Amino acid sequence: NKVDSIIFRDKDGKIIKTGNGRTVKDLDKVPYPARELLPNDRYFEFITQRKNFSLFMTSRGCPYLCIYCEQGKTRFRGRTPKNVADEIEEIYHDHKIRELDIFDPMFTTQKQRVIDICKELEGRKLDVEFAIRSRVDTVNREMLEALKKAGCSRIYYGIETGSQKIMDTLKKGVKREQVEVAISETDRAGIKALGYFMIGHPGENASTVKETIDLALRLPLHYAQFSKV
Repeated sequence: NKVDSIIFRDKDGKIIKTGNGRTVKDLDKVPYPARELLPNDRYFEFITQRKNFSLFMTSRGCPYLCIYCEQGKTRFRGRTPKNVADEIEEIYHDHKIRELDIFDPMFTTQKQRVIDICKELEGRKLDVEFAIRSRVDTVNREMLEALKKAGCSRIYYGIETGSQKIMDTLKKGVKREQVEVAISETDRAGIKALGYFMIGHPGENASTVKETIDLALRLPLHYAQFSKV
């Protein structure tokens, strides 16, 4: 109950809300997570390759409009590249972290910020790799090459469907051709791509499901994850 701006259920089952729920404007002022309280060597994800492993956050918010996502239409706020690299360097040495999942809702929202983070990491020459989440329309060859040099080994793309009609229903704001270009460029850069797909969207039918499956098979993906809406 001393942590500001959280909601939790106390031991008697009562729901407690602390503070006024204000937004933190300067994320550089937020302390690093207390990873010393965790057995970092015990954690992993289903496709991680190295230990020790940790989740990581460099930003909050996503300005896009996808109708299925709780993060949509929220203001993007990012930590500075130096602050991000400082934390990675600290946990690399103090906790022997060798792989990270950067769990930002949309890491690639600001192209120059991504490139600046990559330059910071490349200059520190840390033997650490990481994964990020992205849209297909926010990456290009320059960014992908910078990510590869900095240690990015996987990008998780929210593709969701192979049907342009369903994409428009979801308000993704992308064209199917952009999906094919982004995944091909990612593969060309030497980064593994994971495609997130969902089955059962509003307006879905057997034909649109087949479009999704056909697209997933056609793309040069290393991983595909299917969820039901």
